[in-house]
Amino acid sequence: MGVKDPGGYIPLANYYSSLGEFSEPRRKMGKKSGTPFSTTQNTEEEKFLVMEATEEGKDLSRCNPFLLQKIIENAMGGKPEKVTRLKGGRLLIRVKNEKMAGKAYKITKISDGKGELCVKVAEHPTLNSSKGIIRCPDIEYMTEEEIKEGLAGQKVTEVAIMKRKVDGQLLNTKTAILTFNSSNASLKSN
Repeated sequence: MGVKDPGGYIPLANYYSSLGEFSEPRRKMGKKSGTPFSTTQNTEEEKFLVMEATEEGKDLSRCNPFLLQKIIENAMGGKPEKVTRLKGGRLLIRVKNEKMAGKAYKITKISDGKGELCVKVAEHPTLNSSKGIIRCPDIEYMTEEEIKEGLAGQKVTEVAIMKRKVDGQLLNTKTAILTFNSSNASLKSN
């Protein structure tokens, strides 16, 4: 391919035309490939736990952090992902999987140089769940229990169908709010 020069006809190579053969096709900005829902399931689901003292008037704020670390690591058989102090003398413990969480639940006493402290380890009330919204015309004619039962295999623990008032009656809309027993909400699309 050549370009006509005003001084005569001198063929000039178009450098950029050869680059197009080797480059990958460009993707439009904002467009993502794949399915509308994530279909990958994480086999090792991280858990968030809270450790707190059970005795009235005592907390973990004055405990030796190095001793706490050793106790937690020995009980779980490995290092937790992260341990953070919370207000009120509690500890937030992030663990890799359910197996490590099960071992952490067994921690009941912490012996300090000053004595023993009774503790309780439980799941964090909100960090281990997530919410998502689905919209589908079929929701108008279903009950919350039917949706929950149908999606139970995808860790759905609670369903709330949005309602609208028509002539004094509450009717279902096409939208439902789902609560997942997982920190990462993922639905398999069919």
